[in-house]
Formats: sequence, structure tokens, C-alpha cells
Amino acid sequence: MKKYNFLLALSLILGLNACKQDYTYLSLRDAVPVDVITVDNAVYYERIPFVTTSQAAGGNIEIILKLADGSPNTIKEITRVNASSTNKAINATSVQTTTGLYNTAVISGTGKSVSFKTSIAEYLKKKSLTTLQVSGAVPYDLQFYFLVTLDNGQTIIPFETRVRPLM
Repeated sequence: MKKYNFLLALSLILGLNACKQDYTYLSLRDAVPVDVITVDNAVYYERIPFVTTSQAAGGNIEIILKLADGSPNTIKEITRVNASSTNKAINATSVQTTTGLYNTAVISGTGKSVSFKTSIAEYLKKKSLTTLQVSGAVPYDLQFYFLVTLDNGQTIIPFETRVRPLM
């Protein structure tokens, strides 16, 4: 009996040592995409990128989306843009629809970047609002989602971008 236990333990040890390590399980590793789009002019991050604008200076908004330098692709266009009228009212799937979008006009990109421009006045008009709450405990953030098309036809929805209007 001792001999069988010894042979069983020996075969188990040899069998486990003979296994080749398999790296095909992607769920066990970080899945870092090649085509990462970031907000180039983000002022700060609170899990998501923030851009600021000044209402006193006219409220012009510019969001510059940039493709990672290591990507072999370039940005062809911003295909769709959606914006919320209240905080957290939309999600990434909102730019996959064809109705209710903030901007349906294609915005052409150049190389690795593309710039989206709007203003607080245009935002208020499109969202049927009269004013923005810029003071108090919870500031009014303008939430934007983009559908970006690359030169190879691939579409990417980057993290939401928020614009914080300042006085």
C-alpha cells in the first residue's frame, strides 16, 4: 500500500510539473487595448476626465480627443456626440442610437487627434434649459459621450467627458 501511495504521489508531482503554462485566458490578465483615446486637454480626473470652461469668458467648450501614440491607426472622425441634460442621465450606449443626439454632424479628425467645440449657450439651447447651476454643493457638470471612428473603420466609445462650468 505504501508503494502505491508513493507511486501516486510521484506521478502527481511529475504530472503537475510537466504542465506547460497557458496564457490564453485573457480574463486573468489585463486586457489593454491598442487604440486608447484620451482627453488631451483634461484639467483633472475624478475617475473620468474633466474639462472646465468659464461662463464669464463666454462659455466656449473645447474637448480634444487624442489617440495613443503607439496606435497604428489615425482618427477619421467623431461620428456622433451625445450630452446629458442632468448629471448621469446618459451612458455609453446613447451614442449608438441615431435619435436624440447632441450633434449628428461628422467632425473630421487630423492624424491622432480631433477637436469637438461647442458653447454653454449652444448647450442650453439644444437641451432646452435656461441656466446652469454653477454654485452649491453639487456643481452642474455637462456630460458628453463620443462615438469615434478610426481610419480602419473601427468605432470606439471613449470614457465619458465632463465639462465643469465655472463662474
